Amino acid sequence: MTGGVPFVPCLAFTIVLVIMHRLMAMATMCSNWLALFVKGRANVLARDGPVDHAVRRRHDVSLEELAEALRMQGIEDVGMARLVTFERGGKITAIPKASH
Repeated sequence: MTGGVPFVPCLAFTIVLVIMHRLMAMATMCSNWLALFVKGRANVLARDGPVDHAVRRRHDVSLEELAEALRMQGIEDVGMARLVTFERGGKITAIPKASH
């Protein structure tokens, strides 16, 4: 079942990994500097229409995923968004242009 790896050491390593993840999550919650180091900053995917394809590719966001995220926020086309951002947590958020 474990591919020849002893069960107890494998389980112990998994528990240590879960504890380290939890500690890192708590530390990034308390420290803005550490959060910036671990999670990075939000990146602008589009501003007033044109998509920054270099940023989009860096975050492995396809055009279809971008279009889906915009539709889920009620925006039909990237040209209708004032700002589209790839957030630190991996979510794409959009601010629609003001309607006149």
